[in-house]
Amino acid sequence: MGKVVQRQDKGLVKWLYQVPFCLIAFVALLLVLDPGGISSLTHMRTSDLYQRLNPRPTIESQSFRVVHVDIDLATTRRLGRWPWPRTLLADLIDRVHDLGAQTILLDLVLSERDPTSPDQLIETWWNQPGMGALVVPLSRLPDHDAQLAQSLARGNVVTSFAYTSEPSDQTPPRKAGFQDSDDGRTLTIPNLAGTVTTIPSLSAAGSGIGSQHFLESADGVTRFIPLVAMVNGTIYPNQILETVRISQGVSQFDLLTRRTGDVSQVTGIRIGDMTVPTNKDGSLSLYYSRASEQPSYSAWHVLQRDFDATALRNAIVVIGASADRQAATTLTSYGERVTTTQVSAEAIRQILSGHFPYRPGWALWAELAYLIIVGLIIVALAYRLPLYGAAAFTLVALGGAVYGTWSLFGDRGLLLDPSIPSIGLLMACLSAGLISSTRMEREKDFVRTAFGNYLAPTSVSRIARSSTNPNFAGETRKATVMFCDIRGLGAMERTFAEHPREIVKLVSDFLTIMTKRIHDTKGAVNRYVGDRIMAVWNAPIDDPDHASHACECALLMLSALDRLNDRLEDEARRKKVPVHIIHLGIGINTGTCFTGITGSKLRDDYSVLGEPVRLANRLNHFSERYGPAIILGEQTYMAVHHAYALLEIDHIEMLEEEDPTRVFALVGNPVMKANPKFRALEEAHEAIFSAFRQRDWEKAKSLVNQTRLMSGAMPSLYDIYERRILFNQVHPPADDWRGGHPGP
Repeated sequence: MGKVVQRQDKGLVKWLYQVPFCLIAFVALLLVLDPGGISSLTHMRTSDLYQRLNPRPTIESQSFRVVHVDIDLATTRRLGRWPWPRTLLADLIDRVHDLGAQTILLDLVLSERDPTSPDQLIETWWNQPGMGALVVPLSRLPDHDAQLAQSLARGNVVTSFAYTSEPSDQTPPRKAGFQDSDDGRTLTIPNLAGTVTTIPSLSAAGSGIGSQHFLESADGVTRFIPLVAMVNGTIYPNQILETVRISQGVSQFDLLTRRTGDVSQVTGIRIGDMTVPTNKDGSLSLYYSRASEQPSYSAWHVLQRDFDATALRNAIVVIGASADRQAATTLTSYGERVTTTQVSAEAIRQILSGHFPYRPGWALWAELAYLIIVGLIIVALAYRLPLYGAAAFTLVALGGAVYGTWSLFGDRGLLLDPSIPSIGLLMACLSAGLISSTRMEREKDFVRTAFGNYLAPTSVSRIARSSTNPNFAGETRKATVMFCDIRGLGAMERTFAEHPREIVKLVSDFLTIMTKRIHDTKGAVNRYVGDRIMAVWNAPIDDPDHASHACECALLMLSALDRLNDRLEDEARRKKVPVHIIHLGIGINTGTCFTGITGSKLRDDYSVLGEPVRLANRLNHFSERYGPAIILGEQTYMAVHHAYALLEIDHIEMLEEEDPTRVFALVGNPVMKANPKFRALEEAHEAIFSAFRQRDWEKAKSLVNQTRLMSGAMPSLYDIYERRILFNQVHPPADDWRGGHPGP
């Protein structure tokens, strides 16, 4: 019916049906092109959500315990403001060594000499008046940086340096090399201009050195840590990677790469027997646990004699200074603000525990396939089902995608993001649903407009509510067709020539009464032509008993006509005008018809076409000549002969190549069918037609004369057959005569 409605209503523009597909294509481009980093940021926030719902398991053992020691405000209130003298920092490192730490990461860039060191004081005060006497005593005191260097050299300690955006003369020493198969290809790792490094004496004393390098997203969350970077052609490790190397007792790194043209993408870094998967730029995707679950101690507490002697034993200890006003802070995936030192400790725990969430290379293709395939299904369903059906499928698809990606993250650490495709699917569902709902409303309006005058209101509502409306664009269906009109209307029109309102009122009353009977028996008025009604059963509304309902309607029409005639007779007496009795002529036939909307672009209508319609029309014309008011075709007779009182009255030749079709008169309901008098009349008709078809003209004529005397006889019909018998006696039919006639 949609095509018909579009033809009827130009306001529903055809391109609107393409909107859902355009939305799917738009979201697909958003995924592929990632304008403004929208898609990437959404992927990251989906990862944040999954991490909040499924935090990285906290696994602490003697083999990879990671402890954070913080020089916080509580420590500086007790031991002095930051920055500390290097001697106090040396005391802290010595204390950590004494407590059995396996490796220490000193997350501080000590790029200048200690200003409180004696040699620095001598340089500062040398030319000051009255200070010369202090130079000798000061020169005898130990150098603070040397003391710290001694503390660093006691065990496994990693010092730090930082990258700068400007070139610098400082070059940090590299304590471990990188083994790779780059073959001169360009590595896809950060290439930075310069460094700010810990002073050489301290850098040399440490077992390793690494960079403080973090990547903070636009929303302030640190989700990635570059594990390697390049300065002046030299690859340096992040302090996190260096700490893991020292803790594992490995002398070098293996850089794992994948060649893509002239570029080598980093896929991972091997540290001894341990492999750390990375993104193509050599960064680690962080997988957080909650900050509250990280073991952390204030530095002043560690320096106390009563501190738990086992708390740092065999642990990797990360020392930072949150009391430093310049200490960097960041947000985690949980929205917690922490220091970057805490993030470094988290990254070390993650590497040692072996939990590496990653976004596989095929993730984008999987998301696109999900969007396009499911999107097309949703649009197809939305255009064919009520909105709630498509919405239910959409919700199931979205729920399945969320559950599936959540399971992949929890079980395998795969980061697939259903959020943007799901938004696209919701947009496609809503747009297709709205368009479909609008179309369905227009279809309902079309049904109400097209059939409001032809069908009963309940039938119109039934079609409008149905999710499977009839095919108004064109179909074949078996239907029963009725033509009904007023016999002898011409004579009445001449009588009322001076009173046109009377004749119009008469026809209107007649049509109103007959239409009600049609509606009461589940029929549809197809059209009015003057006083003539064309009615149909089983089109457009399904009606399995359409033939029986048409016969029931015809009998109800006769009954209603009697009451109308009584009313007209009373009105004629009051007005003292001639009485005109209305007589009906009804033709009914059943068969396979063509149904649908026909007409021009300016006006169209629902029509029923085909040979059954033409025969019903002929039977209506013939009914006045036959005598009985209701005439049926053979197909209708076959459908209702068991229930109604029917008499065969003729054989009509429709086309020369077809056998004649039998014609019947409907004379009563099932009660009359059981009446003995009707049975006698039925047998008499059967005898007449048997003799007639056997060309026994004399016997047929005798039977006709006998039947005239029976109850329910049809004089007009018998007159027709007497004329036919006489004609056939004079002009015998051909040898191939099949008992038919063109009509009465």
